[in-house]
Amino acid sequence: MLLNLVFRLSPPPSAVHVCHYDPSTKEYEELETMGVPVYMYSPDDIVTVSNLVNPDEPPIGDSASDPLELEPPPEAPRGIAQRSRLPAGDNILWSAGGPLLPFGAGIPAQPAEEAPPPPENPASTLGACPLVIIDELTSDVLPMTQQMRLERLLNYGSTHKNTSVIASIQNITSIPPKARRGFNQFCLWRSPDENATALAATRAGVPTGMLKELFGLCTDPHDSIWVDTDQPHDSQWRYRLNFLTPIRAVEAVSFSDYS
Repeated sequence: MLLNLVFRLSPPPSAVHVCHYDPSTKEYEELETMGVPVYMYSPDDIVTVSNLVNPDEPPIGDSASDPLELEPPPEAPRGIAQRSRLPAGDNILWSAGGPLLPFGAGIPAQPAEEAPPPPENPASTLGACPLVIIDELTSDVLPMTQQMRLERLLNYGSTHKNTSVIASIQNITSIPPKARRGFNQFCLWRSPDENATALAATRAGVPTGMLKELFGLCTDPHDSIWVDTDQPHDSQWRYRLNFLTPIRAVEAVSFSDYS
């Protein structure tokens, strides 16, 4: 589902920065068909705000720290963090209590012998609208300096550098709290752990009973609930099934019970 979303971004990202426990992974090779550069980072040297504007030549390594990384990152006002499209500072946190869709599911494969077509409106610079993907980098594998770098990326880079950040994580509490507060979109999978469900509801700003009722609509293990916290509570787009289907529109959940 993550790659499905990335391929639907309009305009496409000017560059993709992937922070992964295994920087040599082949999981994101499919992104190269978009005609944009893809940079890989390890937990010991994740992307910096400076990398967003001037990416290092691959392979990434020993990135210089940003001047303010040694200080606690500022909290971004909610009014600044709001955006209406991707990629434009929207930050998505995927918390998967169940199995994830295979990367690239539903995306037609590009013929190997054909070169990908160039984007219709290529970005003028690599830093025009970058996308950052944080893949399973939990607090316990990130050194403190890298946690501060992540917080600065979420609370400053996304709003001041026109950057979108997508984090894929098994447990929503595994993201450092200051960084987690920078997310305004949540994609949640049902978990058999009731405590995990309650924590996910709290972090996403959804009443626990409502989230359990929303999860009742997930009839397939790959189904998920999307929460867009930038939308008003009475908007049909605040809660969606599998990103595309407005749940309020199908009148499947008694929202008035939680208002």
